[in-house]
Amino acid sequence: MADVLLRDGKGMDFLMRRAGVPSGMNMNGTDLIPQILRRAKGSPVAIYGTADPWLSTAKETLEREGHDIVDHRDGFCADADYVALAKDSPARIIVLAMGMPKQERVAAMIREVRADRPCTIICGGAIVDFIAGRHPRAPLWMRERGLEWAFRLGREPRRLFSRYVIGNVQFLLRAQQLAPRLVRKTGTS
Repeated sequence: MADVLLRDGKGMDFLMRRAGVPSGMNMNGTDLIPQILRRAKGSPVAIYGTADPWLSTAKETLEREGHDIVDHRDGFCADADYVALAKDSPARIIVLAMGMPKQERVAAMIREVRADRPCTIICGGAIVDFIAGRHPRAPLWMRERGLEWAFRLGREPRRLFSRYVIGNVQFLLRAQQLAPRLVRKTGTS
């Protein structure tokens, strides 16, 4: 279970507004994680995710920016491999960029084995690929309007069609059904 869960995306904004709950700021990881890393510059960091050459490129980019990368591993190992690495790692920040639900599952396992030496664990999806320059960010005007998903879909239609077209429609239908129950449960209108 996460200690902090932030709203990321228009879908959750839609659901929360339908339920009468203030949605707050959109805190997408692609913008937030680099800011967290900049503020923690000098802290030992481990990066687990993506594959080479992108993983090595991201590591080198972060090191050029002054980060202390103490460990890195591709995102295609067994969960237990990351847990073993993180258990004795000096990392104070661990970035997991393996996609859902793997990164959340690994984060929970790492948290357990590091209970006596807590660290910040960040689940970041494609953040390592963005840092490495593998995938460009959407133009600012698209990001400001919550349309980064459309930019990514246009660049990788085969890979992202199911997630963004089918998945978004399914989410919106479920949100329509769920919102009235959330209103009753929270007592908001």
